[in-house]
Amino acid sequence: MKALPSDLIATGRTPLYNNHSIPAGLGLSHRTRARTWARITVRSGRLRYRSLDTPREAIILTPHRPGVVPPEERHQVEPLGAVEFYLEFFQESAESASGPAAALLRRLREEHVNFRLLLDLLERQLDAFERAARPDYELMEDIVRYMREYPDRFHHPWEDLIFARLANADTAIEPIVADLKRQHATLARSGSDLLDSLRGAVAGVLLPRHALEQPGREYVARFRAHMEMEEQKLFPLLGTRLAPDDWNAVDTMMAARKDPLFGRQVAGRYERLYREIAASTARAG
Repeated sequence: MKALPSDLIATGRTPLYNNHSIPAGLGLSHRTRARTWARITVRSGRLRYRSLDTPREAIILTPHRPGVVPPEERHQVEPLGAVEFYLEFFQESAESASGPAAALLRRLREEHVNFRLLLDLLERQLDAFERAARPDYELMEDIVRYMREYPDRFHHPWEDLIFARLANADTAIEPIVADLKRQHATLARSGSDLLDSLRGAVAGVLLPRHALEQPGREYVARFRAHMEMEEQKLFPLLGTRLAPDDWNAVDTMMAARKDPLFGRQVAGRYERLYREIAASTARAG
């Protein structure tokens, strides 16, 4: 029996089954999905695992001998008397594959890295309030304007399209997809409000500290948590649950987007922000 690779991403676990509650399908010939691994852990008793592919093998699983099911292997299991066991599922990383799915998923992650750089830069400006110093309102305005111009108008609608197709392929994740779509709308509203306040500050409007610091910190925290949720709950599924037609539709939409800050050419309005990012990255390095 093969060993479980170390670079897999955990995606789920079944309830604890016993010899009375075991689903009937597990006793019939079935297979795991492409690039999906399973681990069978026996809590008590014994479970016979049969591989129905070549070479065929039958293995007795015990609390001291778990079972590993490779992707797409036909197999069946059989309780040998009283037994308790559960299954865990793992996905191979989509980035390690080739093709449009891997390329688009890499771009999603790369854009998240870019957004984190900007959130870090925004947070450092908010920290100026703690030192009783004046933040760079012009730089903060540039950051939030970009977040409104690119993530809100392109990156998030693109994710909405991908996630909707993912929910069509796997209805169990519909609540997560719906929650993330609501978060996109919330980020757009809070970003718009923050941008209005920053424009006022740049224009010389006197604003109390809390009118900028509190919504700014909430925006940073909310955006970071949002990306973490996407990366943990949905990104691992994208490379295995979507069909080529899904990715082709997304690729067509993506081709029309141009990133005014991290793209091939920096838009004039973001040249100063680009220099600040480069300087900040150099200091961190």
